[in-house]
Amino acid sequence: MCSGEAVVLSPEEFRRLSRAASGKVHPVVQELHAESARRWAKVYEAPAK
Repeated sequence: MCSGEAVVLSPEEFRRLSRAASGKVHPVVQELHAESARRWAKVYEAPAK
């Protein structure tokens, strides 16, 4: 989706955007991580039984 055009930000705007985005994870990534954790939990629990 890159149009080949550059985006120019001031250092202040870049810092503001970086702070706003830091620590946020996309909901789809959270769902995929939760699904992966459930699957791996089964792998580790099976030998323990």
